[in-house]
Amino acid sequence: MRHWHAQGITSCTPSSADKPLFTLGLIADVQFADVDDGYNYARTVRRAFRGALVQLGRAVSWWNALEIVAVAQLGDLADGRNAALGQSEVAFERAMRELRRLRAPVLHLIGNHELYNFQRDGLSSRLDGAKPFYSFVPAAGHRILVLGSYQEATLGWPEGDPRRERALRTLREHNPNDMAGGDWFRGLTGPGRRWVPYNGGLGAEQLAWLRQELRVARREVERVIVLSHVVVHA
Repeated sequence: MRHWHAQGITSCTPSSADKPLFTLGLIADVQFADVDDGYNYARTVRRAFRGALVQLGRAVSWWNALEIVAVAQLGDLADGRNAALGQSEVAFERAMRELRRLRAPVLHLIGNHELYNFQRDGLSSRLDGAKPFYSFVPAAGHRILVLGSYQEATLGWPEGDPRRERALRTLREHNPNDMAGGDWFRGLTGPGRRWVPYNGGLGAEQLAWLRQELRVARREVERVIVLSHVVVHA
């Protein structure tokens, strides 16, 4: 666990006499698929889709050798390529099988690739009962808030759903490009590049929950860790 001070972050490696209060595993964007290597959306990073499952397995074995309170799986466990191949169920289950070897609980988040592969109705059961957003107490005086980054989004909600329609209106207010395809980023710069369909929002219900959790944490003098699949602050 990192030690936070007013002037910034010190080393996250404790001294021999300074045992951490807890240790949390962290992994993001495994994006496993049984396909040849490819690239990210911007074609700037090479991705080894098959090798991702191997690395996940190695990470699980490493975590099992440590004293950890949980592992945060930040979403995009299986790549969206699986949907076109009809391999969503198989790929996701193979990745989950590795995570189920963990002796510690897993804090699952929903990423955009989960929503490329599945309808929302079945995601909770596939993620071993994970809720859209929830809190977790790793140790006394600490609280982890797990956010659902796509409660308001064009992804995963059917046509006409108010959460989808609100997200679509918001995107169109900030992005003049065609949301159905093409170059979403044309003419966008800096933080303005956030207004694209693979991002999402928290929504009023979740924001109210988040504020209440933070109020409780302040009252109880707790330190808070916030987990999200998408960037919360520019």
